[in-house]
Amino acid sequence: MSDSFFASDLFRFGSILFGIAVSSWVIIARLNEQTPGKSFEAIAMVTFGITGFASITAFVMHFFFADMVANSIGWPPGSPFQKEVAGANLAVGLLGFLGFWRRDFWLPYVISKTAFLWIAGITHVVDLLDHQNLAPGNAGLTLYMDFIWPVVFMLLLWLTTRYGNAAPPGLVYRTPQL
Repeated sequence: MSDSFFASDLFRFGSILFGIAVSSWVIIARLNEQTPGKSFEAIAMVTFGITGFASITAFVMHFFFADMVANSIGWPPGSPFQKEVAGANLAVGLLGFLGFWRRDFWLPYVISKTAFLWIAGITHVVDLLDHQNLAPGNAGLTLYMDFIWPVVFMLLLWLTTRYGNAAPPGLVYRTPQL
């Protein structure tokens, strides 16, 4: 296996999915009350927390390794917009990561992450069509995940609402009740 595999989208997304699956399984196995609601809440908490952390790592990559990321996307290096993308990744990532402890951050995370990913996905599609940019970071797995993750996030929110405890009203603090 080459070194490039460990920098690939497949490795990155595979690691995230593996982390979500294992963490969810461990938490669900230790629940005192094993109900669908509690299970979906555990999966949502882990998914939002881990994907939030992944957005924080995307901040690090776009901010400190901007030229390398630009090359992987097929865009010219040296653009100050990389720093802006880094800032957006950090803000969204913090909402998701804090979802480990704050359920009332879940909806803002899903809204902001969905908007960010759909705009990114549309941008990748336009670049693919207009400039035939087939770079792995533009037309690879990232492109598909820009549209798949928001659907997964919305499904998890719906499942936790449908089968779990009601979300906290307003800004009332409530940790996930596992």
